[in-house]
Amino acid sequence: MQTTGMDPITRRHVWDIIENAKKEQASILTTHSMEEADILGDHVAIMAKGKLRCIGTSIRSKSWFRTGFVTNVCFVGSTHGQSPGMNGDAVASKYDHHETVKQFFKSHLDVIPKEESKMFLTFIIPHEKEGLLTDFFSELQERVEEFGIADIQLGLTTLEEVFLNIAENAELENAVAEGAMVTLTLSTGAELIVSSFIILN
Repeated sequence: MQTTGMDPITRRHVWDIIENAKKEQASILTTHSMEEADILGDHVAIMAKGKLRCIGTSIRSKSWFRTGFVTNVCFVGSTHGQSPGMNGDAVASKYDHHETVKQFFKSHLDVIPKEESKMFLTFIIPHEKEGLLTDFFSELQERVEEFGIADIQLGLTTLEEVFLNIAENAELENAVAEGAMVTLTLSTGAELIVSSFIILN
């Protein structure tokens, strides 16, 4: 079942019916909507390429397969470009802030923006950097005025990102099984998965 396409009120009503039904019996819900699975599922199972790849609570799945923390940095200014009366120096200053913030993230966490626009930067911070985040965001918060930052948002990876991560791994596994990809073991011991190739003498 999937409620995509329903208006918000009807969808909420259907979700309430499912939630009430769960109180007296076990229910199995199939859906392509990760939002729906996240909200309704006490346990979530994800399939890819015909195989069960993950089963557990939503939080546990995010912990196992997460890509990292999502950070959005929004800058001071109009979302519709240059404000009336804003001169060229002010516009240049806005973009200087972008570069300064990017350098700050790069030097402290070794990450670059996943997305960027005139008004915001989005970073994905790997899970292994978690121990650095308290001091990092404390310093960033102290320098919001210097960097021209209006808002900082930090969130966990979504269940949809978990699904995409699992699906990508399944595609890679399938390609290796079909011989479209091969695994090379380097002299350092590291393994490298590449497209299959032909060596000509």
